[in-house]
Amino acid sequence: MIKITLAHLALILSSFTVAAQSTVQWTDSMVVDSTSRPITSPRIALLSDGTPLVTWGINGDFANFASQIWCSRFENGVFTTPIGVVQEPDVPQLYGFGGYDVALSDSQVFIVFEQQQLGIFLAVSEDGGFTFGSPSSVQGSVAGGYAILAAVTVDGTGNPVVSYILHKNNDTDYLVRRSTDGGLSFNDDPVIGNAPAPGSAVCECCTSDLLASGDSVWLLFRNNNQDLRDIWVSRSTDLAATFDTATDVDATDWQLNFCPIAGPRMARSGDSLITVWMSGASGTSRVYLSTLHAGTMQGGQQLDFPTVPDPQISQNQADVAAVGDTVGVVLW
Repeated sequence: MIKITLAHLALILSSFTVAAQSTVQWTDSMVVDSTSRPITSPRIALLSDGTPLVTWGINGDFANFASQIWCSRFENGVFTTPIGVVQEPDVPQLYGFGGYDVALSDSQVFIVFEQQQLGIFLAVSEDGGFTFGSPSSVQGSVAGGYAILAAVTVDGTGNPVVSYILHKNNDTDYLVRRSTDGGLSFNDDPVIGNAPAPGSAVCECCTSDLLASGDSVWLLFRNNNQDLRDIWVSRSTDLAATFDTATDVDATDWQLNFCPIAGPRMARSGDSLITVWMSGASGTSRVYLSTLHAGTMQGGQQLDFPTVPDPQISQNQADVAAVGDTVGVVLW
C-alpha cells in the first residue's frame, strides 16, 4: 500500500527549522493506491498550480502481469484513479532503487525510463498527468552494451534534458541528450556529461541527478576514477551541448572496487547547489550533504548525518529539496 501524507510537503520546507519549533503538525495519511504487488520508487512533485502529482513503479513477474509506472493527481481532496504511463506492449524496466525519473514544467509531465535491451524512452503528458502519449526514443538499443538509469530535467527553454549510463567496449559514461521540440525527439549526438571529471568511467550502477536553469545544466553523479568513487558535479552553460567543468563535492575519498548502488540527489537554494549522497569511507554507510556555488563551481561546506558519528547507524539513500533558504533532507 502506498500512503502519501500531504504534510510531507511541509516537511520538505521545514525540516531544517524543526529544531526551533516545539512540534510539527501532520495531517492524517491518505491512501494513493492499494496493491499487494511490489512497489518501487514512489515520487511526489508539484504542478505549476500546486497540484500534487504522485508516481510509482510496480514490478511485474514476467508471467502474470507486466511492470508499469503509475501516476495519480490530488484532485478535490482525493487522489485520482491511477493511470499507466507506459502503454502495452512497451514495458519499463524497474529496480528497487530506481528505474525511472520525473520532471515537471507548467502542465507538462516528463517521465523517462528504460526498456530492457531496447534503450531509454521518454513519455510526455501535456495535461498535467491525466494522459500520456506514446514514448519517444532517447537512446536506442546498444550493440555490445547497454543504456540504463536515466534522469530528466527541464531546461530554461522548457525542453527536457536526459542523462543516462551508457556502457560499451568496457567504457562507462553518463551521456546527456537534449530535446528541442518538447520531448518528441532528441539530438543524434549525445555529449559525455562526466568528461570534465578525472578517470575514464563513472560508477556503473549508481543513478545520477540533473538540474537546469537558463542555459545551464548541472549533472550530479558518482565518478569512478580507478575505484575512487567520489560524487562530482559537472556543468554545461550551453544547454547541454558541452560539459566543460566539474567539481568534486565529496571529501570522503571512498575507495571501492564495486558499485555501491547508491546515487546522489541535488536541489538548488539561491546561488548554491545542495547535494546529498552516501559514502562508506568511514567504515559505515553514512549520508553526507555538500554545497557548491552554481556559478563559480566552487565547493563549500560538507555535513554528515548525524553530526556526531554513531558506528551503529547505517544509511544508504537520501533525497533533498529546497525553497528559498530552507533546505530539507530525508534519508534512510
